[in-house]
Amino acid sequence: MATRPNRELKIGEIIDKTIGVLSLAAVPALIFIVVIAGLSAALDMFAQQMTTPGVVPNSGMLLQTLALTLLLLVVAFVGSYLLVETMLKRTGLMSYTGDRRILAFVGMSLLSALGVAGGFILLIIPGLIFMARWTVAGPLLIGKGERITAALGKSWQMTKGHEFPIIVALLLIMIVFYGLSYAPTLLFGQLTPVLAVIARLASTAGSAVGAAMGIAIYGILNTRDAGQAFE
Repeated sequence: MATRPNRELKIGEIIDKTIGVLSLAAVPALIFIVVIAGLSAALDMFAQQMTTPGVVPNSGMLLQTLALTLLLLVVAFVGSYLLVETMLKRTGLMSYTGDRRILAFVGMSLLSALGVAGGFILLIIPGLIFMARWTVAGPLLIGKGERITAALGKSWQMTKGHEFPIIVALLLIMIVFYGLSYAPTLLFGQLTPVLAVIARLASTAGSAVGAAMGIAIYGILNTRDAGQAFE
């Protein structure tokens, strides 16, 4: 893949192009946020009910929690894949025409998450670097049809030298959206259904914005005609 290794990424440019991606896929992103947030909030409230003093969880409650957790995981992974795919198509960055590779996407997501988690254990900085260097792995796997290891490797190469602006942009997302997601708990303690939904809407919105940012960075670093979002 042709890249622009000497072109310095700007934080403002990343944010601007991220907004461009979101504007092109506003409805799919909103659907993703509402569905995932709703399921997550339901799971939060169910788990909170199980840990209420005086309530003794039974096997039925445990099975319902497990079933809801599995449903949430499946919907989250499939929804994330479809959201990234839609964003790639609407920005002109989708060149792969084969079958959908949801299992490969799940495998790559888990592998990169383990790497980032291991990096955070090593004094945080390595985790941020890993997170930045693998930012465009999803677009490469879905948009270009790359295999898992190739997507991670090419993402590592494409983002080399651009770690600082990517990390800053990602941290802005984490501070804003994940800060909002924890605010209800910090301010009010036990979550009501409304507060649980608000918290999950914020965190899920952060995930959607993060996906859009990965595509924005991919589009900026890609020298091909990237479509209207990157003109």
